[in-house]
Parts: sequence; structure tokens; C-alpha cells
Amino acid sequence: MIVENKTKTEATANTNIWNEILRESMTKKDLEESNVFVFGDKFSGKRSLIKHINRELLQKGEVEGKFYF
Repeated sequence: MIVENKTKTEATANTNIWNEILRESMTKKDLEESNVFVFGDKFSGKRSLIKHINRELLQKGEVEGKFYF
């Protein structure tokens, strides 16, 4: 029983997409093209967050275009 549960846990840990996303986000790689997904409840500030990011990046001249939401 214990061996069976341990195998399932290891398989889940190896295929956990969220762990993979977090691991990739912690790297310092510059990507020429990438996507950003923002999740949250209605009125949680997603639009304000994107507007703030746009404003900061456009002031620094680091963005060729705009983010759309």
C-alpha cells in the first residue's frame, strides 16, 4: 500500500505542470516572444495590473507593442 501511494506521488510530482511553470519562471532567460496568463476573480485587479505593467515598460522603452487584455 505504501509503495503504491509513493509511486503515484512521484508520478504526480514529475508531471505537475504548475511546478514546471514555476521552475521556468525562476530562470533569467530573455524570450523574444512569450505569453502571460493572468488569472483571478472578477474585480481582482487583473486589468489594473496589465495597465501598470504597460505603463512601466513603455516608459523604459522596453516594449515594441502593447499588452492586450
